[in-house]
Amino acid sequence: MTDCNKIVEWLVDGARSVSNTREVVSELCDNLVGCGIPVSRFGLFVLTLHPQIMGQAFFWRPGAGVDVISASFETFQTEDFRQSPVRRVIDTRAPLRRRLGEASCPIDFAVTRDLRMQGVTDYLAVPLLFASGAVHGATFATEHPGGFTDAQIAAIESVVAPLARVAENRVLERTASILLDTYVGNNAGSRILAGQIRRGDTAAIRAAIWLSDMRGFTRLADRLPPQTLVDMLNRYFDCQVPAIAKHGGEVLKFMGDGLLAIFPIAAGDEHARQVCDNALAAAHEARAAIASDSFEGGVRFGLALHVGEVLYGNIGSGNRLDFTCIGPAVNLAARIEKLTGELNRTILASEEFIQTHVHTLLRQTGPSISPFNAWVLLKGLETLSVRVQRQTETATAVANALAGHGKINNLIYPGRADHPQAAVVAKQMRGGSTLVAFEVKGGKAGAFRFQDALKLIRISNNLGDAKSLITHPATTTHQRIGPAARAELGITDGLVRLSCGLEHPDDVVEDLLAALDKV
Repeated sequence: MTDCNKIVEWLVDGARSVSNTREVVSELCDNLVGCGIPVSRFGLFVLTLHPQIMGQAFFWRPGAGVDVISASFETFQTEDFRQSPVRRVIDTRAPLRRRLGEASCPIDFAVTRDLRMQGVTDYLAVPLLFASGAVHGATFATEHPGGFTDAQIAAIESVVAPLARVAENRVLERTASILLDTYVGNNAGSRILAGQIRRGDTAAIRAAIWLSDMRGFTRLADRLPPQTLVDMLNRYFDCQVPAIAKHGGEVLKFMGDGLLAIFPIAAGDEHARQVCDNALAAAHEARAAIASDSFEGGVRFGLALHVGEVLYGNIGSGNRLDFTCIGPAVNLAARIEKLTGELNRTILASEEFIQTHVHTLLRQTGPSISPFNAWVLLKGLETLSVRVQRQTETATAVANALAGHGKINNLIYPGRADHPQAAVVAKQMRGGSTLVAFEVKGGKAGAFRFQDALKLIRISNNLGDAKSLITHPATTTHQRIGPAARAELGITDGLVRLSCGLEHPDDVVEDLLAALDKV
């Protein structure tokens, strides 16, 4: 008999040298081959408890690693699966072998027909019997001439029972994680698995709080058939939960038609502002998703956003606990949500949330523009098109004057026929823009000598003005991203960007040419 005792001992010990099922499969198959068993294909098929996935399959081939495929509930209802060897061994709890290299071997499954065409000579499917009574499956195949020997089959069968124990332990771990993730959320589930399971185990955290509720749900519940109501609720929550998760939030609780979520805030005021930004972005996405869905009779909802300290942890009675958050901040969010209906607003935020969300913006720009400045801006908009036209004409004149200049390596202007996207510009724009970029020979030193020699054009970190301005991106706008990232973007040390103003085109061109003479 082929000696697989070390493999059996490793499995009996729980395969502790590896951390997940994928690694268990890889280590097992590599060791089987190392023992002289010519396994060329292996499959492990396990059912899972998951709201969207019925099971997982782990496929191994030499040198190709392990592929993991998640199968939906619908997959298990297909004829292909019902008529498969794996389904057969699960139903019968008995092994199934097909010596595909023999001409007399029955080809009674589609998969064995395909495997024979691919050169497989022997195929063994075995049930994995879990202690819980559940049955899963595994398959072994070889392309070795003559297939598996009797001793090799016996060796394979010797690892099946301990493999079932290891697979069951891994499935139980995954099931616990999935169920906690599904019913209490990822963060709360991780805390529970880490041992935070005693009543009163709570932590005070600062968070942005999301509390939403459907309006008129009681009337809908009285009018709609039960299954229609459930389907509508699921679609309604589908409009909110993905947006919350996408922006870093975690759903804590569904309360009938209500939803409670938090966006945890780490230390630092700047992080708090970002978290509130994310929560508001999620709220806008959820509102848009609900508005775009064709709910029967239409769906209206109210959403409260607040920020504050909450108690996050286990609350309940005896051995029946709930992992949730409570506190005055949550109570205030609930009261704000009630106001959304009275004020006819979908999203309503507390003063604390608004201050956290816009504090930096208000500090830098002020809460509103003054009447005089607003009047000046409006007057300026009246002549915007005329000014942009003049600036574009100047940019075109500059690009044409600098093209082919001996002290310039590369000129970038979308309005010229030699630009890669000239056809797109001609189709979508009236001109080639007000910006011209070009690379001065001599790298950074050459670019600096050129800029220092300019008389009319001013050096600036910001572009876009009535005056012509020039900047050196590598040391200003793109300084922080590093040399490798700049090189990938085409921002060389000699590159400069020119924003053309309202000066006469001849004056701008003359200033540029005179400065290039100094390089």
